[in-house]
Formats: sequence, structure tokens, C-alpha cells
Amino acid sequence: MGSNIRTRIALIVAGLLVVGALVGIFLSRPAPEVLRGTVVAPELTLVTRSAGTIATVGDVVGKEVEANALVVSVQDGTVDALVKAEDALEAAEQAAQSASKSKKALAEAKVARAQARVEVARIKSETMTIVAPVAGKVKELYVEAEDEVEAGTVVAVMEDHTNLYVSVPAPQALLSVVTLGQTARIQFESQTVEATVVYIAGEGDGNGRYEIRLGKLETSQTSNKKLSPGDAGTVEFI
Repeated sequence: MGSNIRTRIALIVAGLLVVGALVGIFLSRPAPEVLRGTVVAPELTLVTRSAGTIATVGDVVGKEVEANALVVSVQDGTVDALVKAEDALEAAEQAAQSASKSKKALAEAKVARAQARVEVARIKSETMTIVAPVAGKVKELYVEAEDEVEAGTVVAVMEDHTNLYVSVPAPQALLSVVTLGQTARIQFESQTVEATVVYIAGEGDGNGRYEIRLGKLETSQTSNKKLSPGDAGTVEFI
């Protein structure tokens, strides 16, 4: 009888020791890392398409602009060419109206040629106006009025606010469980946003971190606050 009691006590003590060891291991484990992501806007470079002189510079630096907002215009004589072509077209149309029947066909041919010249001049003049291709923020403007520029000169850099994404610096271990197309939930201060994994870096940043980009942001319908570059939130992969 005494032997059985001692055995039971020994088993209970052993069980308590095992439970204590497991609790100790659990409590000593580091807490799961809280991932954070930051909203980023892709940058767009605006360049001239032909050589000329900067004629107009929009008041856009550091400001939010809508698509097609004027950034700069370049003068190279095409505006004058357009005016002359339009004057020639008007003269040709007047001549065609007053032409006799025998000369009607020739007059109409001259009108057609004048219309073609106007269209060419208009296309050329449009290429000299540089506008914001999308809604966003103009970060830098590198030219001033009367500056001489060549074709391909960088005149401005702007943020594209129509294609915002969230950049998440993640540990390498996470790459084995996160896949392209996976859904993630980002909790910002003002709202919760769902997004899709659109990019996973193949190389680290030297600190053991790999960039994961979350795009196709679906903002809350009840929030009045728009996301802006620099906004940060906690990230959970679903």
C-alpha cells in the first residue's frame, strides 16, 4: 500500500514538473512580431518631347493636382505655326465659297490641304504642353520660365496617387507562408483596409528584411479620410 502511494506521488510530481517546464517554455517564447506597413506612391518622371523654351510654369510644386493639370508648356514656334495654318484655312474656305463651278474642285482641294496643315500644327502644339498624367502631388519642378530645354529633359517628378500601395518590411520566415494574390488586412488609425499581395522581393535589404507590397487597396466605405503616402498601419495576412 505504501509503495503504491509513493509511486502515485512520484507520478504527480513528475507530471507537475513537465507542466511547469512546458509553461516556462511557452512564457519564454518571444511575442509574435507585429508587422507594420507604410503607404507609398509610385513616382512619375515628366519629360519634354521636343526642344524649345519653357513658356509657362504651373503653380503646382508641393500641391495635389488633378489629372491633366498644366505643369509646364514649351514654346518652339509651333503655336505661331498653328495660328498661320488656321488663317490659311480660313482664307481657303472663303475662296472656295466664292469660286466658280469650274474652279470649285481646285478650291476644295486647297481647303483639304489647309485642314491637314492645321491638324498637323495642332498635334505639334499639343506635344509642347506637359500635364499631370494622373491625379497626384508634384514633388519637384526642375525648370523655370525661359529655360532652354532639349527633347527628353526631365521637368518634374510627381507622385501617382491613383496607384498607392503599402510597403511591408517582412522577416524572411514569412516568405514561406505569404503568396502573390493573397489578401491582407491593414489597420490604420482611421480605417481598416484590405489589399492584395502584388510583389514579394527576391532579395533582402541587408537587415534580414524582404519587401512585400500590398496593392489594390480597398478603403472603407464609411471613412471620409483618404490614404496618403506616409500613413502607417499594422498588417495581418489572411
